[in-house]
Amino acid sequence: MELTTMTASTILSMFMSMSEVPTTDNFVYNAEMEGDKITAITTYTSDAIEQLYNKQKDVYVYDQVGRVVSKEQMVWSESERQWLPSRKWSYSYRQLSTTVDYARWDAERQRYGATEQRLVYEGMADCLLSVHEYQLDVQGQMQLTDQFLMMHSGTRHLLAMR
Repeated sequence: MELTTMTASTILSMFMSMSEVPTTDNFVYNAEMEGDKITAITTYTSDAIEQLYNKQKDVYVYDQVGRVVSKEQMVWSESERQWLPSRKWSYSYRQLSTTVDYARWDAERQRYGATEQRLVYEGMADCLLSVHEYQLDVQGQMQLTDQFLMMHSGTRHLLAMR
C-alpha cells in the first residue's frame, strides 16, 4: 500500500486549484518555482483599485526524493517592512506513516517553540488510513485528542469517520 505524501506535485496541484477558483475574498496568489517544485506561495490582498499588499508567505522545503519536509508560514509586517516567521509544519516519513508536527514562532526567543500539535497518518490497508491527533498539554506532554479513519472509496474522494 502506498501512503500519500506531500510531494512537489501535491503542492502544485493545491496551488492550481486555489488559483483557478473565482473568489470574492480579494486574495491573489503567486507561486515561486525551482524546476518542477513550488518553493513558496505568496498571498496578497487587493483593494478596490487592484493594488496588491503582502499578507502571507508559505515556504516549502523538499527532501532528496521530492517530499515536503517543512512548510514555514510567514506574515508580512508593514511596520518592519519584512516577512516575519509565524508557524511551521514539519513532515517526517516512514514506510507506512507520515507525521506532521506544528509549532509557532516564539518572537522573544527568536525560534520556533515546542511542537504543539502532531498528526500521525498511518496506512492500515489498501484504501484505509488512520489519523491520530495529539496536542501539547500544560505539563508539556503530547496527549491523544482525536482519532479517526479515512477511507478511499476507489474514486478520488476521501471518506472520513470517527
